[in-house]
Amino acid sequence: MNDTKLSDISGIVCVQYRSTDYREPFVNISNYPTDIHTNDFMRTFNITSLDQLEIVYQLSHGIYEFCIKDNLCGPKWKIQLKDGGSTKGIKFEKIPIICPKVRTGVKTRYNGDKGYWEKELKTGWCMA
Repeated sequence: MNDTKLSDISGIVCVQYRSTDYREPFVNISNYPTDIHTNDFMRTFNITSLDQLEIVYQLSHGIYEFCIKDNLCGPKWKIQLKDGGSTKGIKFEKIPIICPKVRTGVKTRYNGDKGYWEKELKTGWCMA
């Protein structure tokens, strides 16, 4: 699972990447800054939250195309990371993917290729 969106870190608009670790049950979140102040950016686009925007395409290293979700992603704009493709991240998080509860004695495993926990049934492994 990979997910890219805009985030606010210390008043700066960032591009946030969310990806699932393929070896361990964790979601890795990395934030890469732009040179844009969040308040000014939100005022320009007349939005109350960065969640109202959607990154639709990565044009090149460090340049992204985004739109406003409410407008059915009509007009599209570009945003660039502070140092283009060589921008260093400013905030990183590692969030565990907790194994869901299953009946006692049922074996579980993390399927990193698919990004979820599985349980073993008589018919084989399935999503837990």
